[in-house]
Parts: sequence; C-alpha cells; structure tokens
Amino acid sequence: MPRLGTLRPAPRLRNARRPRQRGLETPHLQMGSRGFHPVRQKTTNAINVSDLVLQLDRLMEEGSAKQAGNMVEVDLGKAGYQKLLGNGVINQPLRIIVAKTSERAQEKIGRAGGEIVLPTKNKQD
Repeated sequence: MPRLGTLRPAPRLRNARRPRQRGLETPHLQMGSRGFHPVRQKTTNAINVSDLVLQLDRLMEEGSAKQAGNMVEVDLGKAGYQKLLGNGVINQPLRIIVAKTSERAQEKIGRAGGEIVLPTKNKQD
C-alpha cells in the first residue's frame, strides 16, 4: 500500500492509438491495428460422419465412392474434403480414404466395422 505523499506512475491508456509502423509487412503477415494477421489463411474442407452417410448416394454417382465387397469405399480427397469429423451416428461399415481425421471419427468408424486409410509419409533412408 503506497504511503501518503508518494508519487505514482500515470495510468496507461488502454485505447490509445499507436502510429502504424512501416516496414513490418512481410508476404505472409501484415501488421494491423490489433497485431499480426495472417494473409494466407489455411482453409480445410471437413465433413461430419453424419453428413457423409447422407451424401453416400451422391458420392457414388460422382465416382468418389464405390462398393468393395461388403463395404463402401469412399475417397474423400477425390470428393474435395481434407478432414473427417466425428459428429453424428454411423451404422454401416465404410472404408474411408482421407488426409486427416478426428479421434471421435476413428472410433465411430471402427465401431461400425469400417476402417480409415490415412496417407503415409515416405521416409527416405
């Protein structure tokens, strides 16, 4: 607790405008009024398990899915999706080829008797 008669520093203004600093712009980042902002934001096309089940007929017509024995094989990369998410219910076995997947989606596909094929990274020794 400060004693009486001591000097305190002046309070800092929260909303004070700062002059824009030149020279901090790079090809992938720009300095904005509230900090750095990425210019090229990554976007990922994702699909939920429930939406995948609803769209199986359309994917079969497009050629992104085909019947393989007792399973339906779906290539989500060919359909334009990069990630499979786990929202929804699935009851039929599917073999899904996709770049990324969530843990919940892997669990649900496995419980239904299906499998998920992820791309492997080639290590050159």
